[in-house]
Amino acid sequence: MTSLQTTARMLDETLLDQLFRFDGAFLRSTCRLSSDIEGRGLPAFRDPQTCAELLGLYAHYYPAAPRAALVSQWSMDLICVTLALPLAAAAQNLRCHLHDPHVVLDNGMPVAQVFAAGEALPLNDPLAFAQQWLIDDIAPWVQALAGAGRVAQRLLWNNVAAAINVALDYFQMPHAAQWRERLFRERHWADGTRNPLYGFLQLAPGPSGVPLLMRKVCCLHHQLGDARPYCDNCPLLT
Repeated sequence: MTSLQTTARMLDETLLDQLFRFDGAFLRSTCRLSSDIEGRGLPAFRDPQTCAELLGLYAHYYPAAPRAALVSQWSMDLICVTLALPLAAAAQNLRCHLHDPHVVLDNGMPVAQVFAAGEALPLNDPLAFAQQWLIDDIAPWVQALAGAGRVAQRLLWNNVAAAINVALDYFQMPHAAQWRERLFRERHWADGTRNPLYGFLQLAPGPSGVPLLMRKVCCLHHQLGDARPYCDNCPLLT
């Protein structure tokens, strides 16, 4: 697949619709272009106090859940709304520069990313971009949330890895096998940077015997209440 463009272009609704296609189309609602900015600025999620405040609001959604399960689910909600656009764009050799992005919240629950303007720029090496994005953008809030929620960072990084793995299929990422090799199986990248996703998804027989990329750390979704099932790739099932 080739990029939609070879020069910078302002993000508009038409371009966003083109980015969110294939099985990832349902994630289009997580990305809003609007002059009516609400929620918390994206940099605020690097602050443990902000994370603690929002977790306190979010707790009413799952009043019986252990704290670690609550933090894990909140992280997956945040990952969903912040990861979708970068990966949707990368699948078409683009990167998006957003002006003052905010996360829209519903009683503490992240529901969408909103921004007043942005540009889509050509991207020559989407995988290298994703590796740097993990270090520069994802690692700071993983550290903040782990501190605020009193959970191990490995739980949150496994959530990030699982979300990326699914998104590669949703957006029909070119060279997806190479992405999985680099992101999940290499301990260090070419420049010597430690890979924060290393080892969190490993190919093994799933519950039905079919090989799956199984998680290393359980996401604790089954502890949220209402007799929720274990995920198909849960390590507790093996």
